[in-house]
Amino acid sequence: PVAAPATTAPVDFDLNLLRVETDLHRLTQGLTRQRQGRLCFYGPPGTGKSAFAAWLAQQLAMPLLRKQASDLLGMFVGQTEQQIAAMFKDARERKAMLLIDEADSFLRTRRGAHQRWEVSQVNELLVQMERYEGILICATNLMEDLDEAVLRRFDLKLGFQPLSPAQVERRFRQLIAGTEPVDERELAAALPQVRALTNLTPGDFAVAQRQARLLDEPLTPSWLAAALLVESQAKPGSRQRPIGFVN
Repeated sequence: PVAAPATTAPVDFDLNLLRVETDLHRLTQGLTRQRQGRLCFYGPPGTGKSAFAAWLAQQLAMPLLRKQASDLLGMFVGQTEQQIAAMFKDARERKAMLLIDEADSFLRTRRGAHQRWEVSQVNELLVQMERYEGILICATNLMEDLDEAVLRRFDLKLGFQPLSPAQVERRFRQLIAGTEPVDERELAAALPQVRALTNLTPGDFAVAQRQARLLDEPLTPSWLAAALLVESQAKPGSRQRPIGFVN
């Protein structure tokens, strides 16, 4: 199979910006010792699941083989199963950490499945997971859709949540620090406003950074706060309301 493009963690990746109940330092130490494990990363988009997998691979000095549903789902009967088997074979040969993104796309529960192939592709994944002796990470935004038998195969399931208010402030200050000079009054006015946004993720800050570059905007406190409000309000089911950002 064609090798997936190399995936690396963001240059400014900060482990303290991941909101996960599991001690990630201890997990990293354990994987460093064992070089084996089956992990499920679940949570909303942008919470850092794939970025953490890339960071882990770097810490363990392992190549990261990243596959998405589009790499595995085939048009013909049996093709998906063949590509799943080939993926695991490739990971073994390369001694790579295997990351399957969008795992819910083909690991949906077999209850209520109407087609034989819907069952057989999950069965193939189960067989391959049992045989695999490396590090496997499945990332999903839809944990509730995964097959129960698949879930039982994971050694650890990590739930990634949106940033806490303290984490939002930490990331906000990190980005603002690159703007000189920082208007302290403007910063003091913006901080309580962004801390009130309860659904922000590291991905939202990355989007705001890209917007600033495209628009040639300096990352001032008021501009960044306004951009984050827009991202917050754009999320499905968002209840965030305008809260008096400075224009």
